[in-house]
Amino acid sequence: MAAQSRFHISFREGSTVYCILSVIGVLLFVFAAILPYSRAAKSLDQRITVAKRQIQEQESLKAIHDRLQKGLQKQEATVLPLPVRTPLKRTDAGSIPGLIRETAVRSGLDLVSVTPDLNFLAGGAPLLPVAVSLRGDFFRFRNFLSALGAMPYMDRIEEIAVNRGRDAMEYKMRILLYVGS
Repeated sequence: MAAQSRFHISFREGSTVYCILSVIGVLLFVFAAILPYSRAAKSLDQRITVAKRQIQEQESLKAIHDRLQKGLQKQEATVLPLPVRTPLKRTDAGSIPGLIRETAVRSGLDLVSVTPDLNFLAGGAPLLPVAVSLRGDFFRFRNFLSALGAMPYMDRIEEIAVNRGRDAMEYKMRILLYVGS
């Protein structure tokens, strides 16, 4: 009989209420603490996965970046050097058409006309305007402009007009040459 009383559970009226409240308390703990923590842990895991993927991408791009940096360091400057500006002698003003013709021929362009405005020289102005008309390919015109920029007495290009001709592009420009005494 002692064995039977040992396993015998007696319920009182208040104990069922305590049992139900305990179950409700455990469920509240699960829903209030464990489930939000689980969701937060999943969110952190996803953020960690994204961060790891970004780190791997950055590491793979670092090698490419390093190669590009080395290439940039080895690459020569693409900026054209500016020569020291020295004035053209007034006595050499008559040779301007020949100098420009020679530059156009070296660039592969057809020179239509070169017209220096010698009236400016009579007034003692330091800049001589020259009207130049050319015909040819655009890339050759770029080479012509580079050659003009390399002339030590070239001050600036004041205007350029580009027109499409029948067989080639036509370029009209006004340049200013630095003329000394």
